[in-house]
Amino acid sequence: MLLPAGREQKLLFLFLITFKKMSKIKSVKAKEILDSRRKPTLKVELQTSLGKFLALVPSGTSKGKYEAAELASKIAIKNVNKIIGPKLRGKDPIQQKEIDQFLIKIDGTKNKHHLGANAILGCLLYTSPSPRDLSTSRM
Repeated sequence: MLLPAGREQKLLFLFLITFKKMSKIKSVKAKEILDSRRKPTLKVELQTSLGKFLALVPSGTSKGKYEAAELASKIAIKNVNKIIGPKLRGKDPIQQKEIDQFLIKIDGTKNKHHLGANAILGCLLYTSPSPRDLSTSRM
């Protein structure tokens, strides 16, 4: 097996191997936070055997006709806590493509207006691990 060349790539590789071994989501919970413009948005917490991983969802300002639907933060939080979180429990958190397709299927709409693009994004951000996750997101 070949290791990636750079230090960051090696850390990411080791993180992914470790993450893959535990590979089960224990819980997913969302809470409301305020963004830099003091607008309500989401913080999504993923709990695994390695610890807690956080995703802070940016709130968008563009409203194009093909834009994915951003729900009010309280509704998106409810969707994460009551619908998405329980359905992700037990899944492999490193399988971003499968989780993405699963969430799109559960939503069932073209512009994600059932679950909310912000709820879906929060549940996908933590499945894209990077070396900084080892030091900043793990609690």
